[in-house]
Amino acid sequence: MKSKAHILLRKFLKGTTTKNEDNILDVFEKHQLRKNRENIFLSNSDKQHVEDEIFDNVAVATFNKNNRRWLQIAASIALILGLGIGLTYYQMNVEVKTFQICNTTSEVKTIYLSDGSEIILKSGSSIKYNENFNDKDRQVELIGEAFFDVERNEEKPFIITTGELKTRVLGTSFNINSTNSTVYVTVSTGLVQVYDKYNIIRIKPNQEAIYHIKTKDLSKRNVKSELITAWFAQDVELTNVSMLEFSELMRKKYDVELVFRDANLADKHLTITIKKNDTVKTIISRINEIKELKLIMVNDKTIEVKKYKP
Repeated sequence: MKSKAHILLRKFLKGTTTKNEDNILDVFEKHQLRKNRENIFLSNSDKQHVEDEIFDNVAVATFNKNNRRWLQIAASIALILGLGIGLTYYQMNVEVKTFQICNTTSEVKTIYLSDGSEIILKSGSSIKYNENFNDKDRQVELIGEAFFDVERNEEKPFIITTGELKTRVLGTSFNINSTNSTVYVTVSTGLVQVYDKYNIIRIKPNQEAIYHIKTKDLSKRNVKSELITAWFAQDVELTNVSMLEFSELMRKKYDVELVFRDANLADKHLTITIKKNDTVKTIISRINEIKELKLIMVNDKTIEVKKYKP
């Protein structure tokens, strides 16, 4: 039965099983899980961990909600076929050390990983990875916001976990911002795959994936990546950006809000370079010199945008 199950599993992963073979796999899964449930895992968390690892390595192909059930079957059978190493595997991995780097400073922190990848960690954020990082795979966990410049390795995908969402790349640069309600993944270069157990999308440069944690909704939109990554950049060159887009940059980089007294002003465009040491007042003065808009600093957190009047 084991060799037949191997054959059927391979056919299933290729999408070539018949309806009758799908039924056989379903029956086999239920039988083996009932038979071995008490002997396979040290705990329920161990079972979830194995399913997650199988999902990362087997189920990164495109799928949708309609075949989620069959994905679970494949993961379970793949697990069952590896029973010989199940318990030993977890006993060995209990001893694996985990490293966590927290940025407790008010500045950005740069982390260099053993594979050559670079992570720019925002203030208040943290990154976690195991001591065996880059041995067989490259996996990290992120809390908060960070920019990743990943060294390319087609044999070892780089996977970032943010709650239930995973971001998978071979080698590229992108930004991840994880809040209490939403995760944003913004691509600067290359291609990025973003997924949870129910959805999967691929995004390219100047696209952003948006994941709502509560509803599990995953979507994407077009953005200007330089606006998203302005929080750590030395100099930011903005070409023909709308004032609405510019307001997002000011919010992220300087923690100030732009208030438009005339909604039409949000559609006005400008080209400007913001240098690393520029203050908010310096930027306001530079924009006011263009004589199309009038920016007024109301307080430390608010800038009022008006139409310029000679």
